[in-house]
Amino acid sequence: MTTHSTPPAPPHPTWLTQSPYGVRMDWGPAAAAALSGEVACLVVVDVLSFSTSVSVATDRGTAVHPYPWRDERALAHAEKLDAALAVGRSMATEATPWTLSPASLRDGPPVERLVLPSPNGSQISSAAAATGARVLAGCLRNADATAAWLIHEGHGTADSPVAVIAAGERFPDGSLRPALEDLLGAGAVIARLYERGRSALSPEATAAAASYTSYTAATSADDIDRAVTLSASGQELYGRSFAEDVRIAVQLDSTPHTAVLTDGAFVRAPAIKHARSWSWLGGCSTPSATRSGTYLSPSPGCVALSASVRTSSGVMARSHGRASWTWDSKSSKRPSSTMI
Repeated sequence: MTTHSTPPAPPHPTWLTQSPYGVRMDWGPAAAAALSGEVACLVVVDVLSFSTSVSVATDRGTAVHPYPWRDERALAHAEKLDAALAVGRSMATEATPWTLSPASLRDGPPVERLVLPSPNGSQISSAAAATGARVLAGCLRNADATAAWLIHEGHGTADSPVAVIAAGERFPDGSLRPALEDLLGAGAVIARLYERGRSALSPEATAAAASYTSYTAATSADDIDRAVTLSASGQELYGRSFAEDVRIAVQLDSTPHTAVLTDGAFVRAPAIKHARSWSWLGGCSTPSATRSGTYLSPSPGCVALSASVRTSSGVMARSHGRASWTWDSKSSKRPSSTMI
């Protein structure tokens, strides 16, 4: 009797996996599938709301088990794990108050284990973990903590690359809808990596970081709140009376912990303290300065500046403004910069 084995899937081409960059970025489950087997670590960014919910729950000590389907299979999985099951936002009851809503996980009774179904973040997390890659849940509230953990573990280099996956949302026909909040969340993590010296960014990662930094720093610190609130996803949640979920999601760098998928569940990682320094995206030399922050601009003139200072308590205090500088383009001298 002749048996036929399924041939192994062909490797993804290097242009699709953004090789050989140390920090890569792409969108949705298909990109995660292409990249997860090619990188050492994958960061899932689903700001509204999977990643934010995981961050809130793990901060309270809950082990969060991602699950890609919200049906009877999720219930069976929860029973097998002796875990609570998060239900749909509109299905919450006094007996089952846990949902995908970050507010429900912040305010509800704490549980040891929670199964969290999600068609975007959970699906990506589960599939990526199956390839052997380390998986983190990244969002705006833990962007700095996520970058610090990645640096501490040696990721973000050509030898140990990291992929930041913006989960996106779904159009009614099921196709991927790129979501502003996930672009900003992915950009925040990547910008923090760049600030810590991980300069081998793919063009996609560079664009995400530049979008985040220029958008949040060019005007005021409140603009990221406004942007996410007025985005399609933010307006959807406001319209469904879940405004508090949006307010929690935009609490930038409000936790010193990231969440790492370990033995099938996201758990709170220890806080990692790392100093950050000035960084430039645009081919300029690094200016001497005593404050820490990031310039992300391709050209001279007036650019967005995001400055950060770590306080004695380890909390990141941010100031936003603009920096202007001038220099002779034919000279190798560093530009002089001024806060305005």
